[in-house]
Amino acid sequence: SVPTPKAIMDPSDSKTQAEELKLEGNKLQLSGQYDAANALYSRAIELDTRNAVLYANRSQNHLKLQK
Repeated sequence: SVPTPKAIMDPSDSKTQAEELKLEGNKLQLSGQYDAANALYSRAIELDTRNAVLYANRSQNHLKLQK
């Protein structure tokens, strides 16, 4: 039998991981580490594509990168 990735077996796990990445991204953004925050927001979006807050946070982060 072919092993199934955990995220496919339990979608709530992906959402939990995405939330954790978002919170870490928020901390990085507040400390001015915009590139690192952007990477975490993008990874979170890969895990939870329907969470609009992730896209909003990444968009806000992009604006900070342009300053």
